[in-house]
Amino acid sequence: MHSEFYLNSHATIQGTAKPTRYTLLDDEIGFKMSELELLTYWSTYLYCRCNRSVSLCTPVYYAHWAAARGRTLVSSVAQEHIGRTLDDLTDAWAHNENEAAMFFV
Repeated sequence: MHSEFYLNSHATIQGTAKPTRYTLLDDEIGFKMSELELLTYWSTYLYCRCNRSVSLCTPVYYAHWAAARGRTLVSSVAQEHIGRTLDDLTDAWAHNENEAAMFFV
C-alpha cells in the first residue's frame, strides 16, 4: 500500500507556508489515513525548541539533530582513530579538550 498526503501544519511568521508531503511506505499497524494525518499533525506541536507547531513532524527534526550530532562526533576524531569502533570514537571525543562535551537537543 502506497499512500501520500500533504499537511500544512504551521502558521507562517514571514512569507508563505508550504505544505509538507508525507509518504506512507508500509503500514504494519493498520492506521486509517485520517488517523495517520491527525497523529502527524499533533506531533508537530511536540518539538521542544518551539512553542508553536512546526512544519515537519517532531521525530523528523530529532532524527536530523541526531544525524548531525553523529556526523560531528565521527568527523572530530575519525582522522586520528581510523579503523576503531564507535565506542572508541565516543571515548576519544569525550576526552578531547578541544571539543565541547555538552550538547543540547
